[in-house]
Amino acid sequence: MILFFLHSGFMTTGLLLILSGFIIVRFMKSKRWWLKAHKGLETTGAVCIGLGLGVAFFMVARNHHPHFSSPHTYLGAITIFLSILTVTLGYSIFRSKPWAPKLRAGHHWSGRTTLLLAGLTAFSGMVLAGIL
Repeated sequence: MILFFLHSGFMTTGLLLILSGFIIVRFMKSKRWWLKAHKGLETTGAVCIGLGLGVAFFMVARNHHPHFSSPHTYLGAITIFLSILTVTLGYSIFRSKPWAPKLRAGHHWSGRTTLLLAGLTAFSGMVLAGIL
């Protein structure tokens, strides 16, 4: 049971950090500190999601269940891939000036998609756990 709480705690924290980073971009862009806060929150959110993934793998393997057995697991895998992609695209904007406009557009859309899928994944996880 402790592994379930660790998994849901890391994932919820990651989702809230990603949501906070989005809110900063959406509503605080006029502040001088917005980019630093956005990068920090989003990166930390992705790390929390990665930690939640590690706990989930351990939890499922320990109980001898198949890893991909529900929509939650597939949504989670896509969400984790997109969170890594979004952070990578975000940092790449500053590394490749000629590609920056295309990278920025990809970063914006993958970020929005990641946030939406993270919410759906959390919902499906609560359904799977019998909370909803």
